[in-house]
Amino acid sequence: LHETRVPYQEPEALPEIDIYVNSAENLQALNLVGGKSDPYVICRLVNTKQTFSTCVIDATLNPTWNHGPETFSWGEEARGLAFDVYDKDVVRSKKLGRVVLDKKECLKGFDGWRSLGRDK
Repeated sequence: LHETRVPYQEPEALPEIDIYVNSAENLQALNLVGGKSDPYVICRLVNTKQTFSTCVIDATLNPTWNHGPETFSWGEEARGLAFDVYDKDVVRSKKLGRVVLDKKECLKGFDGWRSLGRDK
């Protein structure tokens, strides 16, 4: 029996991103009474279990969350950073739209506005 010793090597650290959800403007009004929405955001690293949500801001189409930072580790399985915006309702939340940033945008740093797609 020939035994070979292989020295231990620390695994390479995964890139980390800090995520902030600041605000939105001109969201769709889904509440029948008052003509507003009660928006919140669910952010997730696509294809992983990493997720967080903002608080609900009642009766507005121009919410300010000022949420963050939340830190995610970007592994090989990740396929983008998704921001799904919902209108909170007593019975069931309704999706207002979605924005997805790709790995390149996230790792170089993104600071700006994006239009919500109506991806339901």
